[in-house]
Amino acid sequence: MPPIRIGNDLDIIEKVYCVVCENPGKLTEDISKEFDMPEEKINSALEELERSGLVEFKIARMSPTVKKSYPVEKSVLMKEKFKKELKKFLQESLD
Repeated sequence: MPPIRIGNDLDIIEKVYCVVCENPGKLTEDISKEFDMPEEKINSALEELERSGLVEFKIARMSPTVKKSYPVEKSVLMKEKFKKELKKFLQESLD
């Protein structure tokens, strides 16, 4: 399979997220090879996705320094969205 060509950082983040969703547990090294990009760039995208609450990391059994990427379950995301909406509603009702 030829490397995926992508442009700006937002494109990279979106494509990395798609790969993680389609291949839960995929290693950064493998994603890097798929995109033909340095691992540092892929790590940056994964860290941004983690900060956004879309991806979580789990330590690989083969090595404690290797992290596997997994999408956050939809139910967890929905719960977080509900919390934010509830908080917003409560703040508005107190104003």
